[in-house]
Amino acid sequence: MYSIINRLRFTKPFSRSSLSGCCYGDKDLDFCRSRAKRSYCYESSFADTCCDFCSNQKSNTFGCEYGDRAEWCGSSRPFVCYGSNALCCETCRKHFLPNSPGTRKYKAD
Repeated sequence: MYSIINRLRFTKPFSRSSLSGCCYGDKDLDFCRSRAKRSYCYESSFADTCCDFCSNQKSNTFGCEYGDRAEWCGSSRPFVCYGSNALCCETCRKHFLPNSPGTRKYKAD
C-alpha cells in the first residue's frame, strides 16, 4: 500500500506525452524553449530531446503532423505548391479550396 501511495504522490499528471514515452517532459528544457518551432519535430533527435513540446504540437493530419517542413512556406505563393506540396503541406492545404465536385480552385491573394 505504501509503494502505491508513494508512486501516486510523485507521478506527473497524465498527459499525451506520457503515452509516447516522455513521462518526465523535455530532456533539455532550455534547448527546447530556444528552438521551439513545430517543424523541428520532424527531426528525430529534436523530437526525442523535446518530446513534450513535440507531443503537444502534433496534429492528426497524416504526413503533416507538425505543419510545414520549411520556414519559407508561409510566405510562398500558391503556385509553389505544385512542386513543394509535401514540404509546405500546411500552407498548401490553406491555399487549396474545393469549389465544386471535380473542380478545385486556389484562393486569391
